[in-house]
Amino acid sequence: MLNWMSVRFKSTTTIRIVFFHLFMMHLNGVSFSQSSDRSSIWYCSIAPSITNNPGSPGAKFSPDIEIGKQWQDVFTMALDIGRTNCEKVRSRDTAWYLEFRPNLNIFQVGKFVNTFTPGLGVVLNASQYLMLEFTSGIEYCMNPKIHFNIYFGQYYYSGQTANSSVAFVGISVARFFRPVNPHGVLNDVRKTKQ
Repeated sequence: MLNWMSVRFKSTTTIRIVFFHLFMMHLNGVSFSQSSDRSSIWYCSIAPSITNNPGSPGAKFSPDIEIGKQWQDVFTMALDIGRTNCEKVRSRDTAWYLEFRPNLNIFQVGKFVNTFTPGLGVVLNASQYLMLEFTSGIEYCMNPKIHFNIYFGQYYYSGQTANSSVAFVGISVARFFRPVNPHGVLNDVRKTKQ
């Protein structure tokens, strides 16, 4: 009997195939609603963050770019490429990562939305290659196409013989390709009496 925890990626080719299939599913418009395709919107986001990695300022800086799709103004699925740090290296670079990142808009009041993001990724060429992410944030809808998100969270890295974790905080800027009015799963239903 094969224990699922003992399965290991044997090469970066296997990892690339897995992420290629996730990306193709993403592009094919996996939809969770019965309504028309107008309920989904593509977006692109840049998200620099500062981590608590030891070392120089370059070791603490972690930028990424995310491309994703949002459904019903509540749920998004995205693919993310980034670096765990920007420190100069003299040997094989182990800072690049690819991540599958779903996101849920939990609660909205006015132009502010509370977000939750769990992520699953792989750090390329690293001994701690498995990356898990748990992030929470507060998103501000500046206008229907531009959103800012101040976020904080934790990355968990794991390999065959070691694991570690890193906390981070950052700000992201998202550009939606059609106007969007986000709302949370638990909207504010209070009414003002006139």
